[in-house]
Amino acid sequence: MHTSTATLPPTQSASSLHTSPSRGPWRYQKPAQICAAPPLALRDRGPALADALLRCVHARLARLGLVARNASLRDIPAIESLVATRYDDVLRKETSPFDSYRFVLLGNVNVISTRAGELVACLYEVGYDDPARTSFFLRLIVDPRFEGLGLAKNISWYSSALAMRRGSLVRRALIDRENIKSHALHLNRLGFSYTSLVDEPLEGVGDHLVAEHSLDASRLLANAIDEPRLHARLRAGTLDFPHRVLRIEDARAIQHALRDGGRIIALLRPGALDEHAHFLCASPR
Repeated sequence: MHTSTATLPPTQSASSLHTSPSRGPWRYQKPAQICAAPPLALRDRGPALADALLRCVHARLARLGLVARNASLRDIPAIESLVATRYDDVLRKETSPFDSYRFVLLGNVNVISTRAGELVACLYEVGYDDPARTSFFLRLIVDPRFEGLGLAKNISWYSSALAMRRGSLVRRALIDRENIKSHALHLNRLGFSYTSLVDEPLEGVGDHLVAEHSLDASRLLANAIDEPRLHARLRAGTLDFPHRVLRIEDARAIQHALRDGGRIIALLRPGALDEHAHFLCASPR
């Protein structure tokens, strides 16, 4: 799974980064008619959600014989070995061992390991001092031998809970437009939305979508997508909010829709409409 390795938070506009935290656009709520209910044990937790989420992650991983923790400098060689299982040389070198050193000491590198100490997942995160205290993440990687166990979702929850504890209000990242697997995780399972497409021709940044997700306790778990319900409403034509369906391959249409104030809120996997993958984009009213 590849999220961009750029180390600076994407700036949509001066207004989006300098809006009062209580009114920020990152506090967006997707239409309830297509959203999944949060896990029962994590509902209505209010300010205690971060702690409850950490307990939930630790319990889920314990059942798999795994543990989540923050990385130390000693973990960097093992992290680099894990990265090499998923990234080619170009992507792998976008973040150097020096970058990893800085992230471990001054940011947060979260890892999941076996009880014997073998690293099987990692995620890099760093906080910024903008009004929303952005938590920006990258290098989300799961060992291919451990795919299908929900590790990407759990390490994301773990990192989000720690960011909430530090006072971050929003989570941001850059997601490769062509990475369907990453869209399924971030848009549908975690509840992110995409607000713009980077069109500058910069390696590792261009043609990436700007993802954001509120860390507000009432929204963090309320924006995941209920895919069967979404598909049923699409087939029946009963979505009652303005929207567009965009082919993932159509970068121009995506850019136009987002510049018009739209927000991409869900992935329609191949087979949902036809053999192609699509984005569901909520349009401004």
